Amino acid sequence: MRTMNTFTRVLLILIFCHSYCNAQKNNTKHIADSLWTKDIFLNKISPKGDWVFFDELDNKMERKYKLLNAQKNIDFEFNEIRKPEFTETQFIYLNNKKDLTIKDLKQLKDYKYANCLGYLLNSTNTVIAINYKESSVLINLDNYSVIAKFNGYVNNWNPVSNIFSLTTNEEGSDYLKLIQLKNNDIDIIFSKPVIDLNWQEWADNGESLFFLEKDLFTNYTIHSKKSIEKQINNSFDTSTLNLRKPVHGKFVYFNQKGNNNGNQNMMEVWEGADKWIFPRKNEYEKNEKFNFLYQWNIENNQIKQLTDTVYSSYITNPRFNNSIVYNKLQYEPEFFEFPFSDLYLKTHDDNSQSLIAQHIYTKEGNFNFSVKGNYIVYFDQKDWWLYHIKTKTKRNLTQNIKAKFFSEWVDGATLKLPYSRFGPIWSDDEKFLMIYSQYDIWLFNTENNSHEKITNSGDTKTRYRIFNDFNLVSSGGSIDTKDYIYLKVSYENHSSSWATWKKGKGLKLHDKLKGNIDYFFYQNNQIYFKLSKFNLSPIIYNYNLQNNLRVVYETNKELKNLHIKDEELVYYDVPINNERLKGALLYPINWRFQVANATFK
Repeated sequence: MRTMNTFTRVLLILIFCHSYCNAQKNNTKHIADSLWTKDIFLNKISPKGDWVFFDELDNKMERKYKLLNAQKNIDFEFNEIRKPEFTETQFIYLNNKKDLTIKDLKQLKDYKYANCLGYLLNSTNTVIAINYKESSVLINLDNYSVIAKFNGYVNNWNPVSNIFSLTTNEEGSDYLKLIQLKNNDIDIIFSKPVIDLNWQEWADNGESLFFLEKDLFTNYTIHSKKSIEKQINNSFDTSTLNLRKPVHGKFVYFNQKGNNNGNQNMMEVWEGADKWIFPRKNEYEKNEKFNFLYQWNIENNQIKQLTDTVYSSYITNPRFNNSIVYNKLQYEPEFFEFPFSDLYLKTHDDNSQSLIAQHIYTKEGNFNFSVKGNYIVYFDQKDWWLYHIKTKTKRNLTQNIKAKFFSEWVDGATLKLPYSRFGPIWSDDEKFLMIYSQYDIWLFNTENNSHEKITNSGDTKTRYRIFNDFNLVSSGGSIDTKDYIYLKVSYENHSSSWATWKKGKGLKLHDKLKGNIDYFFYQNNQIYFKLSKFNLSPIIYNYNLQNNLRVVYETNKELKNLHIKDEELVYYDVPINNERLKGALLYPINWRFQVANATFK
């Protein structure tokens, strides 16, 4: 009987608990089970900094797009969007139905154009070319009037003038035309019949257009109105050439796969003497070893092969007449993700090679050209080095600095990876470059060999990094040391901030916020960023030079009472590898459960 009474008590407690939990669940079910924002991605801000465009991802992985005016509290929502662009006064986009919308941000009025294949803005964003299936039209963005219509396709605008390329069909023949727009009048300045036109690009200075037909390279110079043509021999398949954008109108670089006599059998045959196992070796021979780099030199009208099957891996930039070449198999077999190789400077003028450095880990970011091509910077598993291309001399940048510039990865062998994992960041005049240590940022002078630490983490383990550094380095961009540079500041307790640095004025720290700052945009003295944390919904903040920080968009307001109330950082040691790890204790908000005289919080 006594046992039965104990069982009955336990059963009643369980029933009560279940009822209480269900009641608690029902109170929040309509909120927690509804759509809520999982993340926010800032995409663009307008040239004046008053509009921000972002997309919002909900818990069902569905995406919505929003356009928000931070000053006037005006917002628009879109279900789907393609190719969004801002001008000074418009927001332009396509939808999946191929409808083009030009949203006038002053009038808050939409101008719509149906069944469009795409659009192109001129260099000043004052004229838009809209392409249809068999025609195109030019629209004046000042008053939305039609400038001209064409039976053809607008390919691209000149990067510095109101000249555009048009392909059209006349009496069964294809023509390439260059048309100049002057005060809403059009003037055809070049016309040529073409066969199988498959590539065209303007030189970045806008002085000439390069294009490729079935078996012919052509360079047309606008001012001289002269064409340089180069016949392509049968060894080149023009449909598979990987052509790169020409720079300065001097060179065109392209790739072409040579004859590959490797193993074409479906069976995998692994030889013990092979440097790599079959899948990796096969991939290398198929896509890299025989994929040669070529240069078309406009001045002497010659095509030159720059790489071969030995030094088949390379880094090149169309702006420079040099490449960095290396042999991936040189030190193989190894077990790291990327191979170690000796680096050579390939001079395109005479095809000569000079040794830069030995045994360099060839992960992207560990070596590259400077922004103007006068230097090569590389990491040698200990220090960063600067190689001067003209003098073929080099110097160690970091050897006399006590700070640590790399992390160590140990798995049977030690691999050192630099904290500047995308590579150093250059100034636009190449007088300076910035390199990360573990917590700080260092500025190196390429002219007088001096250096300085522009941040000061001290013993706080506060980490400073340049915002959007990956995009800056990968695009070949640079910084202007005469202007402000924006830095992300990450504290050990998972709070963050940002700072500004300017040469001659030093470092200035801004508000400290509880969370991680991400997607940092700045334009016209307006700053936008996303703040997020494991216990907070994403928030978009706006900051201006008047030191005004405000929330412009907050997600999941209804879920605030369901969030984690607080957290506490804890540290614990792992004796196996003598490593100290960090964790967090989470404290739920408004959670209380009472049984009899006991209360659980």
